[in-house]
Amino acid sequence: MNAGGSLEILFNPGRVTISTELGLVRRIYLRDTPLPGALEESRAGTSIAHWEGKTLVVSTTGMSRTAPLVGRIGVGAGARATERISLKDPDTLEIESTLTAPEVLTGPLKSVNRYKRARDRVYTEFEVCVRGDRSFDEASKAERFDTTPPPDLPPPPPG
Repeated sequence: MNAGGSLEILFNPGRVTISTELGLVRRIYLRDTPLPGALEESRAGTSIAHWEGKTLVVSTTGMSRTAPLVGRIGVGAGARATERISLKDPDTLEIESTLTAPEVLTGPLKSVNRYKRARDRVYTEFEVCVRGDRSFDEASKAERFDTTPPPDLPPPPPG
């Protein structure tokens, strides 16, 4: 995930939500399998995660073959992304990403993004229209998925 700006990260029971000032909203579900009724394929795919100590390990599958990799080149069928999100120190968030896209890459594509905390900066949310987001029903103004966490979901690790 290269957000290209400031991030806001919200920890809710069963879900981590990351939003950016540019209007990107990403929902990462804390569970072993995708939610019932999750999209089979979408531009952003479906992200599920688990904690390994203080590192959030995110697995994203179900990306549409035209989801952008570089310019107009899509990721192709069967692409998968794995991210390891952790605080390296109190003011540095690190996201290690590995993308495997067997139709367009000869091997895994790895990257590391680091974000510095600016404690005095005010997060400014911009209103950006996200057309074609199939996880949101424009007619009813509601999510298409049941986001109720399962009753057996363990809490995130302490502090």
